[in-house]
Amino acid sequence: MPRKLRVEYPGAIYHVINRGDRREPILRDDADRTLFVAALGECCGKTDWQVHAWCLMINHFHLVVETPKANLVAGMKWFLGTYTARFCAEDRHESGEQKAREIVSAELKRTGWTEEDLNRRRKGDTKKVRIAQRLRAETTMTLKWIADELQMGAWTHVSNLLSRQRKLDDEKPIVSIVRTDPILGLTPFLKHLAPRVELPDEIIRRARMPIERMLEISAKPLENAG
Repeated sequence: MPRKLRVEYPGAIYHVINRGDRREPILRDDADRTLFVAALGECCGKTDWQVHAWCLMINHFHLVVETPKANLVAGMKWFLGTYTARFCAEDRHESGEQKAREIVSAELKRTGWTEEDLNRRRKGDTKKVRIAQRLRAETTMTLKWIADELQMGAWTHVSNLLSRQRKLDDEKPIVSIVRTDPILGLTPFLKHLAPRVELPDEIIRRARMPIERMLEISAKPLENAG
């Protein structure tokens, strides 16, 4: 079922949300952020928009926009098309098949794989996923090209693998939280947690200390943190 037409009228205020294709990143670095803001500024100059608030995330953005004229759809079409074209411009991000093949060759050399190893490994192999991540970050090759080049099956499968890996990369391991933050839990809880995250004995010892002493040494490195 198609989306309802956007209601437009002079003076309307909208909360606009837009995500990257398949929830992939819409920017890579501060240069991209500058590019985004510049394109948004140009758009406001062309449309007379007033941006009351905005939030730029890794794979999506939010805008609170007031449109003195009834031109939200036309303005967003220009803004998204312009930013996307500039984002993908070859003078900003080196791309192309040659660049992609160089990356694959470098990764094979780093892992000690041959072309035969690449073809023989399972479709969802962790190293294949890492290579695919680098290709998506540093080139403009399509998911279909990556899937065929790395022998990873359908491009939709690659998309799902990359999405899953991004979520894993974004999760902060429990052990790193426990090792770096003040320990306020009770000793029984920490003993229960320890075998699951290979908790150092030093943390268990700290749990028996008065809270004031724990806070004093919480910033010091652990003896057995490894």
